[in-house]
Amino acid sequence: MGMIVIVLTVYPALALLAGVLGYLFFKNVLIAPVVVFISFLLLQVFAYNSSFFIWVCAYTVVALGTSFLAKGIHSLLGSRPSS
Repeated sequence: MGMIVIVLTVYPALALLAGVLGYLFFKNVLIAPVVVFISFLLLQVFAYNSSFFIWVCAYTVVALGTSFLAKGIHSLLGSRPSS
């Protein structure tokens, strides 16, 4: 698998998954983006060069956005009155 395919598909999918699961497990929107940032920053240091940092920031924003999206969906589904 080419490096560009991994950077454009696999890593964003992992960030999306981390954002949703991070909120569902910890009920905090900031845990998953921090974990994603640290993980991809370590990946940058050991596997890529400094130009990968823009992708580290992008994946962090993706994880933050999906954490907020998961929080919004969870609050909408959780606020329904039970019949």
